[in-house]
Amino acid sequence: MGWYRDRNDGEVVVESVGHHIQLVPPLTPDAAAAFGGGAAGATLVAPMPSTSVKVNAREGDAVQAHQTLAVLEAVKTEQAVQASSAGRVRRVLVKQDQQVSGGEALIELDVEGK
Repeated sequence: MGWYRDRNDGEVVVESVGHHIQLVPPLTPDAAAAFGGGAAGATLVAPMPSTSVKVNAREGDAVQAHQTLAVLEAVKTEQAVQASSAGRVRRVLVKQDQQVSGGEALIELDVEGK
């Protein structure tokens, strides 16, 4: 199996089949707020299927950047879920001992100063 970029317009060829992709820059905090209808925020997600072993966050908690808000376990390895920036916990979507899928939303934050 091989792939290559055919042209400079986003065409990628995988096993002789062309696929068009479009790279889109991430939304600015202001644009994200406009789409969400509220304060700019961040959603912390599970990096892989796992089990939540600790949930340290509660709705309304003030958090600092890099603060551990939950701990997940997968394949007998613990993974800390940390706040991406300072802010306030908007919603906690996971409970202790809950099975989660990779990419599943765990905690929503309102980002400070955005």
